[in-house]
Amino acid sequence: MNYIVHLFGQDFNAKVFHKVKGTESTWNTNKEKLAGRTKLGEGAFPAADDIILIGGRARPAKVVITTGLTSKGVRKTSDRTKLPYLSYGGTSGSIPFGRLNGTDEELTAYNAIVNNFKTAGKIPAGTRVSRIKEKI
Repeated sequence: MNYIVHLFGQDFNAKVFHKVKGTESTWNTNKEKLAGRTKLGEGAFPAADDIILIGGRARPAKVVITTGLTSKGVRKTSDRTKLPYLSYGGTSGSIPFGRLNGTDEELTAYNAIVNNFKTAGKIPAGTRVSRIKEKI
């Protein structure tokens, strides 16, 4: 699925957005938690005079949602390194996110997203929310 985001490291008033891919099933389950920081790559957004960049070396920030984690690890051996590790299972998906305005900062935005995942003051059991930092 294609998404459009405004990178934190770019001038907000320049109307430059980046088109990137993300996980559709993760979007369908969690889109309201992104609070408008991500837009689908179709429809009326962005405006006709906005600039859309596709590809390139810039990478937007992403929130990674892992669900179905168990509390007890299962001992496995890595196929690549042949070293043992504990697997807690689960499946992951990611959604890119960007800034809402000219003063928005990446860590503040990420913390707001994490707060949207919390129920009763904590993230539900078996779920982990993490971040991949933006790269320009």
